[in-house]
Amino acid sequence: MKQCYASGHESVLEHVSFTWEIGGVSRALLAQLTRHRFVSFSVQSQRYCDMKNGTAVIPPTISNNPQAIHLFFESMSACAKAYSDLQELGIPNEDARYVLQNSCTTNLTCTMNLREFIHLCNERLCVRAQWEIRELVRKMVDEVNAATDNAFADMLKPKCERDKNAPMCPESKRQTCGKHPRKADVYKAYERIKKEEKRDDHEQKL
Repeated sequence: MKQCYASGHESVLEHVSFTWEIGGVSRALLAQLTRHRFVSFSVQSQRYCDMKNGTAVIPPTISNNPQAIHLFFESMSACAKAYSDLQELGIPNEDARYVLQNSCTTNLTCTMNLREFIHLCNERLCVRAQWEIRELVRKMVDEVNAATDNAFADMLKPKCERDKNAPMCPESKRQTCGKHPRKADVYKAYERIKKEEKRDDHEQKL
């Protein structure tokens, strides 16, 4: 299977699949996760579940800032009160939920094949990925590695490390973290070397 992956024949990877039960992640993370379309999801319903006593995910940038955390809790309290007040007015949960925030936690089960999981890792293990989904994918990788005795560990990498012999960043100058050389810069350097070699060959012939 590793040989197929290395040579670009990735369809065989679709015959291996994994299922995770995930809890306590934000709706903001869920929105990102569902962008990976070749994944099956079963998600806790906000229509039928009462979210009055729900919890929230707080980003570290907010929790570590006294002013920001004050604003966050103030906003959460206002949303929770609005949700409760709407329920008391007879508004069903499926409509009252419209005042809830992206930070509200949810639980889900998801299944994906190995090919899609590799793609998920390529995109979401990048240091430019949002912190919560990057943390989740790292834990998913740990579970897969433990269950498979690291059989696929070499594949479950950020996209800059897909080729372990030639790690390159595909991002723009503004987006790169600088850990690996940019692919565009590597190719520019290669083209420059080829031009210099061609010029040297031409001068030698003269």
